[in-house]
Amino acid sequence: MSPTSPPNRRARAILLDPDDRVLLILVHNDGSITNPFQEVPDQFWITPGGGAEPGESPEQNVRREVAEETGITDLVVGPELWLRTVELEWHGVPTTFEERYLVASTEEATCTFDRIEPAERAVFRGSRWWTLAELTANASAPVPHPHTIFPPNLVELVVAAIDCRPDGGPARPITES
Repeated sequence: MSPTSPPNRRARAILLDPDDRVLLILVHNDGSITNPFQEVPDQFWITPGGGAEPGESPEQNVRREVAEETGITDLVVGPELWLRTVELEWHGVPTTFEERYLVASTEEATCTFDRIEPAERAVFRGSRWWTLAELTANASAPVPHPHTIFPPNLVELVVAAIDCRPDGGPARPITES
């Protein structure tokens, strides 16, 4: 796949509550996301986050996206844990996504979709706080797993997020292409 445009920069939150549960959003794939290398399921779970505005830092990006997608505005943003590049077709256009995953924590437990954009409203199906044990059980289940969760290495990211909370973290983010 050879995208003709610059990478689509995004930041995502490994958002933890006081009990070290991570917030995930259930998304319905309406066919706008395809991957020529693997099947994209009709439904999957993702961390909150999304596209960066021009000039926006990853932390600003995470704060804005978490507020828009969950209604949660009281959060502490920590270090960047992971940087990955993923190539997908977005509405039929080959697109390179550059995703930065940052640790974030909140005391708020209620997630609302009151601020999401119409395109998100069409595909967001719900949200849920997941324990590390639930994520591990899902990842350990036979393929196909009961729930598809992106990124596939979320268990490792959550462990790293818990380990470096409230500050600290790796000197450089983990990278994957």
